Amino acid sequence: MNVIPKALKHVAAIPYYVQRHAMMVGCVIGQTTLRKLTKRQLDPDPSIIIEAYERYVDLLKNDIENAASGYYPWSHLFKTPLTSPKLIAKMLVDLPFVFNRAQKHNFFDIPYRIDLSEYPSYYKRNFHWQTDGYFSKRSAQLYDVGVEFLFMGAADAMRRQVIPYATMYTKQNSRILDIGCGNGKFLHQLASTHPKVKFTGIDLSSHYIDYAKKKYSLSNVHFDVGNAERLPYEDSSFDSIISIYLFHELPKEARKNVYNEMLRVLKPGGVLVIEDSEQYSTAPKLSALLEKFSDDFHEPFHAHYLKEPIEDALRETGFNVVGTVSAFVAKVVIARRQ
Repeated sequence: MNVIPKALKHVAAIPYYVQRHAMMVGCVIGQTTLRKLTKRQLDPDPSIIIEAYERYVDLLKNDIENAASGYYPWSHLFKTPLTSPKLIAKMLVDLPFVFNRAQKHNFFDIPYRIDLSEYPSYYKRNFHWQTDGYFSKRSAQLYDVGVEFLFMGAADAMRRQVIPYATMYTKQNSRILDIGCGNGKFLHQLASTHPKVKFTGIDLSSHYIDYAKKKYSLSNVHFDVGNAERLPYEDSSFDSIISIYLFHELPKEARKNVYNEMLRVLKPGGVLVIEDSEQYSTAPKLSALLEKFSDDFHEPFHAHYLKEPIEDALRETGFNVVGTVSAFVAKVVIARRQ
């Protein structure tokens, strides 16, 4: 790992803090404006705002510390779709359609030419009111800029908190599986820093996987289309498994099935790292904010997910939970197969 000297770290952190706070302010102004236009009010208790901001600052500190410790390149800290005029322009063009969908609660607005017969019922919708759901290249392209706007420019920083725990136990020629890899951006960041590790990404959306193969192709990365409830891999075939923002979009039984599949394909002693939305059990002060997210952004299974701690579900499945780390409005849960 390329460790950055402490003095240099503090100097180099200044432009990072400036960039992140500028993006946060811009996102707050944009979201406030959009809420007024769509008559969706958000009046949180001041204590919630303070709690959220303190968590945001802690996230930035951890991001800097991880980069300084060599877990990922310093340049990753400054790469964000919110600095891409092309993506911003495309998002702005798409926003009126998103608003219209949200106002009409039209969560079944997805491309009519798509064959939905191979997808589970819970997947046949648009999450977050996003155009095309997970069923188009356009959706895959706009996903990152959309979630960055939604999470105040902190989405990538939250995802990166998985990297230290995903690679802490990794050796050369290890096999790591990313379940629900989406458009492949995170896996590309991870794989590019570990060229001798073999990575596999799997996602239910063939459109997102096609995009990942073209946009984020690396020699040590393989992408598959598949359902996480029925993984197409042999027992004990991976040294580590990661999954980011998957479980809050699954109904209870589907979550249980995926936990069981993770246990099956992970090697004994292997590491499992899950990042997802915070829950009541680990972020009680954010309860009102988390509940608002469920309602405003069409997350139909998020409300129940909030009540079912990931840690408890993993223990019931047979995992040994090592720990939980907060990451702004998300959390990282680290576990091992016994």
